Amino acid sequence: MELRERRRYILFELFGEVPEFEELKKAIYESILKLGGEIGFSIANPMLLEEPRSERKYLLKVSHKHVNLAKLALSITRKVNNKEVILKSIKVFGTIKKSKPFFKS
Repeated sequence: MELRERRRYILFELFGEVPEFEELKKAIYESILKLGGEIGFSIANPMLLEEPRSERKYLLKVSHKHVNLAKLALSITRKVNNKEVILKSIKVFGTIKKSKPFFKS
């Protein structure tokens, strides 16, 4: 029996107009909810992290079993508050610390 939930951190880049953080978070969560349903969303337990990030790179924390669902949800998100965007996943990490070098560029 696993006591602690294993998490993965998906680094993704935003192309297009940069929306407000809360608008982006809402759009991503809605995409995950649409694809996985309420049960899939609750098991995936997504969390868009505010730090570390640059203007166009963000980290999405999800359950290790639902990385593919989250990556698919990122790829189908095309509008954030009526702004055209493209969200491209770059890499998946097991810890936040491993993702830090990707935010320097």
